[in-house]
Amino acid sequence: QLLGCQATARQCLNAALSTSSSSSDQWQQQQQQQQQQLLGLQYELAWRLSDWGLSSDLSPDQAGSSSSGVGSYSRQLSTDLSRSVADGLAGGSSSTSRFNACVLNALAAIQAHDHETFSSNVSVAQHDCIMQLARSSTQSAAAVNPILVQLRMCHMLQLGMEAAAVAAGSAVEAGGGVSAAEQLLLKLLGSDHMSNGRSAAADQLGMTRYHLSDQIQSVQAAISKVLRRPDALALTLQAQASTARQSGQINFASAALNQLQKLLHAAAAAAARAGSARILPGKQQQQQLPEWLINLVSPDADWVLESVRLKWLQGQQLSAFRELQSSITALQQHQQQPDSSDQPSKVISRSVATALMLA
Repeated sequence: QLLGCQATARQCLNAALSTSSSSSDQWQQQQQQQQQQLLGLQYELAWRLSDWGLSSDLSPDQAGSSSSGVGSYSRQLSTDLSRSVADGLAGGSSSTSRFNACVLNALAAIQAHDHETFSSNVSVAQHDCIMQLARSSTQSAAAVNPILVQLRMCHMLQLGMEAAAVAAGSAVEAGGGVSAAEQLLLKLLGSDHMSNGRSAAADQLGMTRYHLSDQIQSVQAAISKVLRRPDALALTLQAQASTARQSGQINFASAALNQLQKLLHAAAAAAARAGSARILPGKQQQQQLPEWLINLVSPDADWVLESVRLKWLQGQQLSAFRELQSSITALQQHQQQPDSSDQPSKVISRSVATALMLA
């Protein structure tokens, strides 16, 4: 302007204002994306921990007010989804946040036997996944696999609601043995079901995309919690530990084993409080525990050997050998009892083979 060129000065000023406005818009957009990511992590953590009250604790503009409940939040999700599709924002962190919120509310609906809320949330999640598939490149497995895993999780939720309806109608309680848990997990996992609660799809994904594998097994565990099936939950945690160890996720494997041990202690304590424990004169205290719990607290349980393998990978070779030797000693003592079967001897051979493999 001092040089006498008013037009050039005006153009420079407009360019500076435009750059400042653009930088401000980018900063606001980054802030919104970070908030959406944080919200999605909160929802994911909530359904993994079975914290059904989190949706009412979040801010009203994100998840509806606390008085609105799960049903009104389903309507809020539908509104947000329609707005996102209209604006061309069907993917990204906002869709991830919506999906985890739907999973959380669907699990809460299973627990409350609220079919309307459950159907609304699962429909929103499935619709969102389909929109993402339509917009993503089908040539990239990295882009398609996460969406396929989400669709699989939606299907598992639907099967979980069906199992809850059957359990409510027949009043079937857990405790019929490991086979009862296997039947439930077979229903949830379908044709990909493997023994001891393992999923072939989760095992395959665990080698390359452990986070996707963990999502499948975590929703499997959450459904087991909602259905109040500690037997199925125990097998799921055992499978999680094995998958995590094979994927090199030592911390996740250790966390799964710790949860499993807490579950077994809690189940044994509940059985004792229910009056199922009895003391036999002149003998060691014995408990009449459910069959699934007896199988999992025995020295030949798969998670015991899994714990040995995990300690070996952590560099605790001496502790691993001691734990393995303790299991072998306990099995040998059980084999010497008059009522013992031939099964422990087979397990001893497997334990010795495991020790040789570790050595």
